[in-house]
Amino acid sequence: MSLVSFKSILFPALFLLAAPLVGCGEPKPDTGPEGDTDTDTDSDSDSDADSDADTDTDADTDTASYAGEVVYEGGSPAEGSALLCKTYCLINDIQADGSFEFVNLEGGLWSLHFLTGEGMAEWLIPVEVEAGLANTLAEPAIILEFEDEAELEEGYAGPVAAGEHLTLDADTDAITLPLGISDYLVQGVYVEEANWPDLSTLEGDLVAIWYLGTFNSSVDPLMGFSVDTDFGFGAGTQLAVRYVGYLEADWIDGGTATVQQDGTITTDSGSGTGYLTTLALVATD
Repeated sequence: MSLVSFKSILFPALFLLAAPLVGCGEPKPDTGPEGDTDTDTDSDSDSDADSDADTDTDADTDTASYAGEVVYEGGSPAEGSALLCKTYCLINDIQADGSFEFVNLEGGLWSLHFLTGEGMAEWLIPVEVEAGLANTLAEPAIILEFEDEAELEEGYAGPVAAGEHLTLDADTDAITLPLGISDYLVQGVYVEEANWPDLSTLEGDLVAIWYLGTFNSSVDPLMGFSVDTDFGFGAGTQLAVRYVGYLEADWIDGGTATVQQDGTITTDSGSGTGYLTTLALVATD
């Protein structure tokens, strides 16, 4: 950036005030009050009517914190990183005792995510952060290993096992891999009820949940699936399909799946998952 200096040029002006010359005769007597003929008064009627109308429109932001614990299935502290995301991500190390904490947070929904090493399911769940409070994950986040893993050839379209009970209708032409990933690696693990995550943000009753990968691969159109058990529901029962958006920080409606006469569950037309993240079947009635 160039700097421009300005010189002020002053033009002095001389003003000569000429006063009439009065002859030296007899002095004239004072005739005004108390003999003072100077009756000039300040007739300036200008009053300062300015008022300060500025108001402080800054809203006070009540910041919050969010803390919790991350463990492997056997109970030992997990290692790696914790992330909170919503359009942007914050990242902190998981401490040696498995704890993590985020401070100075805005209130609202965030995606809570953990990176704990190759072959481990990348835990992703929406959590509610209440403004101005010290928020805590209700139960320790339990990190699982993937049960199934298949590297697909480009152009593959067909069934892929993705954890106990679940078979995805995979199609590599519909999958967009995350930045920096070149292999169509489809992974999955079924989450037993004892290991269910904090579900306070999920509407309805959870029936089943899986963690999928390669994490955050997006799918368009939605990837359908089938489940080899009815989980005790009768034929014709419709269950809601929900999956988690990474930056959306919420459960996303993936349509419905229906219990079949043979005791299996299949997604209805146009239904399925739009991300290889966390996939859930939910009873909403």
